[in-house]
Amino acid sequence: MTEPFENADAYLECLIQNIIDEIEMYGLEQPSAVIASQRKNISDLTSQQIGSMEFKIEVASACAESGMYYKDFAKIYNLNADELNAWAVEFLGEAFA
Repeated sequence: MTEPFENADAYLECLIQNIIDEIEMYGLEQPSAVIASQRKNISDLTSQQIGSMEFKIEVASACAESGMYYKDFAKIYNLNADELNAWAVEFLGEAFA
């Protein structure tokens, strides 16, 4: 019998991705453990100075384009979700749903 995955890490990565896909398909909030495993650095999104208008525009735009629930996006990038939503209102013309 052959193993379908190279190792346990590959299996877990696939399992987590399947869970994320199901969550997105049904429009549910992601569990905090999944979000914690996805943590990213804000510098991956923008090279603008943190707090600048350009920074806020780029981050709000990236959140909108990601299709993620804005609170999950904020957790992944260690942002304040209320501030992120305010940036969306100010620079994109509407709040995140």
